Amino acid sequence: TLKNKHTIILPFYVSRNDTLSKSFDNVEDANNFIYERSKVSLSFFQGAQLALDSISSLGKKINVFVYDSENDSAAIEQLINFNDLALMDIIIGPLYSSNINLVAKKLKNNNNLKIVS
Repeated sequence: TLKNKHTIILPFYVSRNDTLSKSFDNVEDANNFIYERSKVSLSFFQGAQLALDSISSLGKKINVFVYDSENDSAAIEQLINFNDLALMDIIIGPLYSSNINLVAKKLKNNNNLKIVS
């Protein structure tokens, strides 16, 4: 089994970014386009990556699983049901309070799990 199992769940809106970027005629414009509602998550994730790189340079190993919540309760239910989130040590996210409450309610039986908002 993996030790130090952490999950980051944020609304990256990957499918919307992909769909909207395909609507551009110019490839460069499409590559530079980011769906506005995903910017907070992307910014947070960049900071998390810097922190993980720093930890890794100290010789520590952390397993991080990153998921797109799309700010959608159905997507989060699917993540919970099919990705063993109950086995994680820490869940960072999902960002919005209604989704955090959903994760906390669904995973309440795991006393060792920490959910960070």
